Amino acid sequence: MRAIAAIVFSMMAFQAAAQDALPPIEEVAKSISGKEVLAEGQIGKLSGDWSFRTSDDIYSVELAVDRETLAAIKDCKLELFPRGNECNAVAKAEISINGPRISLIIYEIILQPEPATDPS
Repeated sequence: MRAIAAIVFSMMAFQAAAQDALPPIEEVAKSISGKEVLAEGQIGKLSGDWSFRTSDDIYSVELAVDRETLAAIKDCKLELFPRGNECNAVAKAEISINGPRISLIIYEIILQPEPATDPS
């Protein structure tokens, strides 16, 4: 009788775990891809390609901005290790997921003033 109770209990636990299972990663990626986000960080060219650095990561970027914005960011560069002289920006973007690659399609950029430096 204990063996049957143990089997029933384990089947119930397995069924409960199956109900809490995560959806396939492809479904999660599809639900995120195309979402609009507001990103804060630095924009610039890193190794010849446009990138955007946030406090969490560095994303490759596809620009969908006007000529005036392109002219404003044309000299922006990102260093692998931040030096504090990057182009600070707030960007409106769309998340693009292609396989394992997450990138941003930026359609609006607002450059921010450089943070104040401590005179001491």
